[in-house]
Order: sequence, then C-alpha cells, then structure tokens
Amino acid sequence: MKLGITYNLFDGEELLEYSVKSVRECAEHINIVYQTTSNWGEKASENIEDILSDLIKRKLVDKIFKYHPKKTSAGKNELKKRNIGLNICKINFCSHFLNMDCDEFYIKEQFNNAKKFIIDNDIYSSSCSFANFIKKPIWKIEQKTPMYVPFIAKINLFSLINRKKYFPVLVDPTRKLNGSKKFKYFEADELEMQHMWAVRNDLNKKFNNSSAKKFTTQEYINEIINYEFPNKIYNSNVIEVENKFNIKI
Repeated sequence: MKLGITYNLFDGEELLEYSVKSVRECAEHINIVYQTTSNWGEKASENIEDILSDLIKRKLVDKIFKYHPKKTSAGKNELKKRNIGLNICKINFCSHFLNMDCDEFYIKEQFNNAKKFIIDNDIYSSSCSFANFIKKPIWKIEQKTPMYVPFIAKINLFSLINRKKYFPVLVDPTRKLNGSKKFKYFEADELEMQHMWAVRNDLNKKFNNSSAKKFTTQEYINEIINYEFPNKIYNSNVIEVENKFNIKI
C-alpha cells in the first residue's frame, strides 16, 4: 500500500497541523486542497497560505493546491476539491486513498491496525464511526446514534468520488468511493475517527461557511457556542477525556 491523504481546507487551520501530525507517519503522501474565499464569499484568514507553506517546508505536507470556487452549490465545489486531491494522489502513484478535513483525527495505533487489515484482506473500501467533540478537545459527545465516515479505499487511474454512487453506510456524499466493492466496517473499538466538530477559534466562521449552511440556524450555532460543560448537548451526555493529540487552542 502507498497511502495518499487529501485535506479539504477553508477554515479551522488552527487544527490542521495537529491533524496532519496524527496521520503523517501512517501515509506516504499528504496533500491539501484549499481555498481563500469560501463557497459563500467569505475570506479565509490572512495567514492561511503562510501556514501551508510552513507545513510544506517542514515536510509535514507534500503538496498544496489552491482552489477557486465556482459559482455553483457548496456541495459541488466540495466534491470538486476532493476529486482534485484524489487526482494528486494518483499522480503520486498512490494505491490507496483517504479523504480528511482539518478537524479530523485518528489514533495512530488504531489507524495502523486498520491499515494492516485492509492490506491483508485486500479490502477495496472501508468505513468507521466518528465521535464529535465540543468547545474543547477534551469534551467528547456520547452520541446515541452512530455516524459514519469513509476510511481508506483502493484506487486506480479511473477512480472517481461520486455522490450518486452506492455506499453501504450513510456518509458525506462528497466522499463516496468504491462502496459497492469488497467493504469493511470497523467497529468503534477497532477504529474511531475523533472529530473536533465544534472545536474552533471561530465557530461562527465554521458554521456560516459550511456546505451544510442551509440546514443550520443562528439559534443552532448559538447553542453550541454557549455550551457549558458538563451539560448535555442535544440530549447527549458530554464526557471529559484525555487530550490525546495535544491540541492547544
């Protein structure tokens, strides 16, 4: 396996280095497809390109690509970015592929065990559940219903992420790849993506520029921004856990 990872980036760059470090030793190639204007017309932080250049200099990232959003839906722009990242992985002769965002983290031991299983069993596509965190990287939401994210998929020259394709579990449609082929779902005790979903310096910027913006309200955003531990959030308990990735924001 030669694993390529692509990041889709607009904001949340304060988490990016921590996320990359969580997977750098697990992948042979990492690229970032970023934009400095959101799908909704907002400008990114002024220092975002300096941050990316620094990651390249320190060899934490192998390639960066600037994307200029088209006048279309946010979802179509996101799909285009993810396919650009996929194509960069193809150009770099990667045999396998993983989509990530800057607020996504994996525990290295779990990641490597899952990767070995995929190699040993010639798995074409995989998935795992993820846990959301709120306000701080130590406040983990105990969700009652699992949510899923695609994990590593095998790729070739013709591979394409296609939102209309079948995938065995419910996932972000801009990440669907190889779902109809030999598939593995990793249980949460085997592999769980740690999603710093509501851990940001600026949560308003995150939600106001999300591709799911039309499904959110300011009331919803305010409830997250004003959250206080150890209260419940949306009827789910929040527990305190170890800061496994040494995130300092």
